[in-house]
Amino acid sequence: MVRLYGEPGIASWCLEAQTRHAVDVPSLLFFALADSDGHGADDGEMQRLLERAGEWRSLFVLPLRHLRLTLRQGRRNTAEIEFYEKIKAAELEAERLQVRRLADDFLPLEGPGGLAARYLETISMPEPKAGALIGRLRDATKAVCHGFPHHAH
Repeated sequence: MVRLYGEPGIASWCLEAQTRHAVDVPSLLFFALADSDGHGADDGEMQRLLERAGEWRSLFVLPLRHLRLTLRQGRRNTAEIEFYEKIKAAELEAERLQVRRLADDFLPLEGPGGLAARYLETISMPEPKAGALIGRLRDATKAVCHGFPHHAH
């Protein structure tokens, strides 16, 4: 997932979508990788995955992000900068754990693909932005992926 995010233009596209359309970037990248390997989920399973990811995101990721963004505005000394970096690291770890939870719930599922596009539909991201983002992600996953990471419990 880190390699996908590091592909040219992907980070900026994802962050713009996060800022303008409240896209959950870890979930979007997870679904794009699942799509690239031919995985799918039916509508009920997709909804359950989004609810679980959303719950974790609401409880942990978003509060840490809010705190980080607030701290970014007021860093004045070395101790505050160090604290900011710790909060930033905690936010990234919370996102990593969110993806781990998605993987734990997802990997045994089968069903219709197009998960990344279906996710953007659920949050009402407008076209043509959603289609353009999906196209970029599809191209990037082809460049970096050798299959969806299989998770051992």
